[in-house]
Amino acid sequence: MSLHFSHKFETPVYKGTTSFPTGLFINGQFVDGSAGTAIDVINPSDGSIITKVSEATPKDVDIAVDCAQKAFDATWGLEVSGSFRADLMHKLANAMLSQPASLGKTYGWAQKADLPLSIDVMKYYAGWADKIAGKVIETDEGRLTYTRHEPIGVVARPNHSMEFPDSHDGHETRTCSHYSFQGPLVSKRQFDRVMNFIDIGKAQGATVNLGGERHGVKGYFVQPIIFTNTTPDMDIVQEEIFGPISCIKFEDEEDVVQQANDTFYGLAAAVFTKDITRALETAHNLKAGTAWDCLSSLISVTKLKRILGFKQSGFGREFSEYALQNYTNVNVFARRRGGSAAPCGVNHDEFWLCLSSTRFDGTTLINEFPSLSRGFRTSGIVAGGSAFGLDAES
Repeated sequence: MSLHFSHKFETPVYKGTTSFPTGLFINGQFVDGSAGTAIDVINPSDGSIITKVSEATPKDVDIAVDCAQKAFDATWGLEVSGSFRADLMHKLANAMLSQPASLGKTYGWAQKADLPLSIDVMKYYAGWADKIAGKVIETDEGRLTYTRHEPIGVVARPNHSMEFPDSHDGHETRTCSHYSFQGPLVSKRQFDRVMNFIDIGKAQGATVNLGGERHGVKGYFVQPIIFTNTTPDMDIVQEEIFGPISCIKFEDEEDVVQQANDTFYGLAAAVFTKDITRALETAHNLKAGTAWDCLSSLISVTKLKRILGFKQSGFGREFSEYALQNYTNVNVFARRRGGSAAPCGVNHDEFWLCLSSTRFDGTTLINEFPSLSRGFRTSGIVAGGSAFGLDAES
């Protein structure tokens, strides 16, 4: 039987009992890891152990991938309609709404941000589930060519904000690379990493204008910190720390854009100004996945619109229609009227197709195109690519 966590809360923001399994979720059920070992879950506010969760080994990963691949090939994959996928996603969203106390995270923040955003994401993509479509590609009158999006299957940063003088009267013009919110860092490892970067910043000549010390004696709290007198080559400017704030003076829009883009990272950015033209022109020149024009719009921008992330801040996309590109392969199919020879010298009677990065066989073709059920056999595979020639059986 897998590990289980249960706790009765008696706090000002939440009173009640939460309970959920902490095993590995494999093949539709929670199980213990094959090695029978567990990992401590630490409360970052005081360093105490909350519970234990099952530890996954490479063997467990192999088992999970094998189960997922079998499900994808046999019952999930192309066998499930978009409308049915949408029903399942709506069901999950409704379950999240009805059982908020079982989702983990700090209760107040989860209720205000994580939970409603997660539910919105599920509902948003449920709406997309039956609307993913390919395109017909115009070639010539003798050929029908089209694309189809098929599920991929099983797959095993500094943030810059630019504050201009007109944003707050009397404030020094600067660019700040991080925001700090109340609450502890997630782990001792991240706490030690942030404190090390603070020491590095001091050693490299940056001036600490505010904070920079551990807060309290328990947990992984760090005082909000503001560095000034920084230079572009300093580690606290160049690295993704997710901790202290570093501030850099700039002369004008061109200077701040150059400094902000002079890094290997580009997750997100914010521009503080009352001038909407300046805000848009500056944002358009920043090499960051998302840009907003004030801190108050962070949640609304993140909600189903965040794209992410440039350079070493990540690849792929989050939220929006663009994220769907991460989960499908685009296959190209072509049908020629009449018959002599397919491209690359592969003989056929009526049909040939080209595929990109996915496997294919004649049986799948018949299942997907019932009107071609005269029976097709593979007559050739083009070396160096994934083009298959199919002959009609006599």
